[in-house]
Amino acid sequence: ATASRDKTVRVWNVDSGEHKVMQGGHTGFVLSCDFSPNGEHIVSSSDDMTLKVWNAWTGEKKHTLKGHSDKVYCAKYNCTGAYIVSGSCDRTVRVWNADNGSRQATLKGHTMAVFSCAFSNTDNGKHVVSASDDRLVKIWEWRENKEIRTLEGHTGTVWSCAFSHTDALVVSASMDHEIKLWDVATGQLIRNFPGHMTPIHHAMFTHDDKYILSCARDWTVMVWECATAKHVDTLSGHVNTVYHMDLHGDKLLTCSLDETCKLWHVAFAGKAEKTA
Repeated sequence: ATASRDKTVRVWNVDSGEHKVMQGGHTGFVLSCDFSPNGEHIVSSSDDMTLKVWNAWTGEKKHTLKGHSDKVYCAKYNCTGAYIVSGSCDRTVRVWNADNGSRQATLKGHTMAVFSCAFSNTDNGKHVVSASDDRLVKIWEWRENKEIRTLEGHTGTVWSCAFSHTDALVVSASMDHEIKLWDVATGQLIRNFPGHMTPIHHAMFTHDDKYILSCARDWTVMVWECATAKHVDTLSGHVNTVYHMDLHGDKLLTCSLDETCKLWHVAFAGKAEKTA
């Protein structure tokens, strides 16, 4: 699924390149989208200040989630699909019941826009990580409405954050050209990953936590060894900023300001298979 400034959410067939558009859509740019773990639903967020939940198969809208008072930059499901977390330019992180759309928590602590958020993986999403224009990454215990850790070290807007699959680590990516790896238990910085010479928009772990992937305004995706920060590979093919990635098995989807999405086979020698 892809989100676009054309105000649509589209679901693509990776074999044929055909797509369908979700019906009854947003009235502003769509800034993010995420599949539920079972693949039945999609959540999207928009600068129209709402989130929407869709039936991925029929394209019909299930819920509109209202409560943010400014652009909603990010939305993600937890590992069970029971909850959705969102981050907004209103400086809050909110957690929602995915089934009925009710708001479960509002987390306040960032002093500027929240650009990225995600649930932890091993405890049914007990914790949330968020990244902000205030240059901070925060970890929350959302059911207690409590901030438990602030990760300080970036010198620019933090565009992206994610837990490792074991939840022991957090990776963050920033306008300051830095990727940082953090220890969740202590909040200490473990290492930096130097290589991109431009702002970095997204960083994520592979499923085994062995590698970190990053994408940036230098038009590339880079692959790093998590344990050493060694640069392993560079995936080139886009002709503008690469904003986002999603990994499923050995298939990596990348989305770019060049108005294309590319599907790569990654055995960590990346080769673009299709462009949509």
